[in-house]
Amino acid sequence: MVGSCGTLSKVPLLKFLIEKVHEQGGLLQISTKDLGLLKELNKCSNTCSRFVGGRGDGELNLRETASAKLSHAVSPSPPLRPYESTFNVEGSRTGIDPAYLSKKSKLSNIDQKLGTKPMTLAHKFVVDASVYLEHVNLNFWRIWKRSVSSLIKFKNAQENECFWLERLNHKDWLAPNEFLQVFGNLRDPELIMVAFEKASARVDYKPSEALYSLLIDRLACGKKFDSIGELLDKAKHEKCRLSNDFFYRAIKIYGNVANHPEEAINILFRMPEFHCWPNVKTFNYMLNMLVCRKQFEVIHEIFLSATPLGVSLDTCSFNILIKGLCELGKFEAGFSILKEIPKHGLRPNATTYSTLMHSFCNHGRVDEAFEVYELMEREGCCPDTVTFNILISGLCKKGKADEGMGLLKTMTLKGCCPNSDTYQALLYGLLHAKRFVEAKDFICMGRSEGIRPSFLSYKMAIEGLCSEKLLNDVGTILKLMVDQGFVPRMGTWKKIIECMFS
Repeated sequence: MVGSCGTLSKVPLLKFLIEKVHEQGGLLQISTKDLGLLKELNKCSNTCSRFVGGRGDGELNLRETASAKLSHAVSPSPPLRPYESTFNVEGSRTGIDPAYLSKKSKLSNIDQKLGTKPMTLAHKFVVDASVYLEHVNLNFWRIWKRSVSSLIKFKNAQENECFWLERLNHKDWLAPNEFLQVFGNLRDPELIMVAFEKASARVDYKPSEALYSLLIDRLACGKKFDSIGELLDKAKHEKCRLSNDFFYRAIKIYGNVANHPEEAINILFRMPEFHCWPNVKTFNYMLNMLVCRKQFEVIHEIFLSATPLGVSLDTCSFNILIKGLCELGKFEAGFSILKEIPKHGLRPNATTYSTLMHSFCNHGRVDEAFEVYELMEREGCCPDTVTFNILISGLCKKGKADEGMGLLKTMTLKGCCPNSDTYQALLYGLLHAKRFVEAKDFICMGRSEGIRPSFLSYKMAIEGLCSEKLLNDVGTILKLMVDQGFVPRMGTWKKIIECMFS
């Protein structure tokens, strides 16, 4: 049974662990920076300490020791872990001892060298502690691993923050992953920048994208968005190399979380200062964010900045621009953008045409939507299911459910499989046209094909059939509705009861 945890600062807890090890007979190995703690522990449980290896005057690679060859619980030391000390607790002799194994086991070819000369405990010690308890069988070895991090419980959040902040005050060398561990465990956003000041003042501090990414995430969770700008200035001063993914994340934070699109735009234009240029994914995200926020006055300016920023536009970039123009009601301008796409060496795709068709249908201009559909076919672009759903929905909203049914057949012949949205659009068309019996048959057909109508569809169908006194059909739809997991509301039950007794 093996576990690892942070430095155990309380002697009573260690005494408890030593007693448990003593009961089962085993080895308790702990790394510590506190020489006073070692002296205190020597007073309990008749322990004796001995040094088993480390790094400082000489380097130790535990991967090459006898311990590692025997799958010993001692995990390989990372390059910057200095020293470890061991407490052998009295009990059955289950600790790894090469001399003991050479006498008691048949494993005669074991390398019995520990890999370095013993060193005194007066040097630096590693910050994180590990507790090892192993059971040895000379026929076969079994090591049970269990994290004992649950043994470390902080009384409150403040104690947790102090614990991790204190690690930045240690003189021990901290590896990059240990810096990440510190900031990953800080929960108070007020302390993030304080801790960063301490960390950046250390000799072993090395700026990295992973660290800065973690910092901006922590600041975003604490809504400390102003500090993100300070971090960017710091990264620029340190000449830290940041990738496009980092700036993409920062832009998303300002755009979606902070609700500051102006700052997101500022970050986009600051990317060249870090010798990083936005890719088309980041650029398109910025365009789409502005369209969703209906900030149409700046979309054109951002779109024209693609060339200075070194962005190679793709079809998606033009699709977003068309979407923005159509939402602004400038259909002719959107249509002109469609004709501009081939001039940039690109081809419009199904989404390009569908965006225009969707805008026309939403404004009741179904005939113009079909003109776009015909242009799409002439250009050799194959329509997809979304394209047909837009047209079918537009027809049904205009009360042309029969034409929608015909388009459903055309859709199938062209190899496009209808989905639940297709059936739902047709069903609403029948219900709004008060063709309730046909709607009932359509619901039954859809259920046989695995389509699940909406609650509103069932409600409208039942109430429509009740208005026509078709009680048997009401029972059929009601059963399908309940089988799908829907429960009619009081108003629907009243309609059914009125139909039964009228």
